Amino acid sequence: GAAAGMAGNIGIGFAIPVDTVRRVVNQIIRYGRVVKPTLGITIADDKVARSIESQLGRKLDGVLVVDVLPRSPALEAGLRASSLRGDGTIILGDLITHVDGQPVREAEDLLSAVEEKKSGDVVSVRVLRGSDLSRPEVLRATLVSRNSMRASSASSSPSAGIPSNSVGRWGRSNNMGRPPSIWDN
Repeated sequence: GAAAGMAGNIGIGFAIPVDTVRRVVNQIIRYGRVVKPTLGITIADDKVARSIESQLGRKLDGVLVVDVLPRSPALEAGLRASSLRGDGTIILGDLITHVDGQPVREAEDLLSAVEEKKSGDVVSVRVLRGSDLSRPEVLRATLVSRNSMRASSASSSPSAGIPSNSVGRWGRSNNMGRPPSIWDN
């Protein structure tokens, strides 16, 4: 206890973004636990997206889809991933700009829009095909839980599981474009 000099503040603190706290608290209140609905995509890390913007010479107002998982809501809705040509140049995939009318400018916006929903909810996803401003399209996707995506992937193929913390050519991802956190199930 305090007599042994073991109590009190030792000067270590942890910062959790307020958007994350709000999302998690709302889920605990609503469902009694943290739930993680997903589209089943990997998006470019915000830093990677900024690098691509500088190479393109234009802003990417949204989040860039870099992978669409097998048997995912995103695949069923028709989202298209980015890819690399043999010479290393990027063929841009869909750029998500809105979910249910909410603007999506960076990874956190997408996380907030999706994670406030529940498994089974249908969302409207506005994309720019090939990240091209002249090719907007609205797709509809039925969200599933991350746990059901993991189970579906694992039961059909041991190598098709959802990465929990992969670092690939696009940056970190846990299928929603961010590093894992204490809130992941």
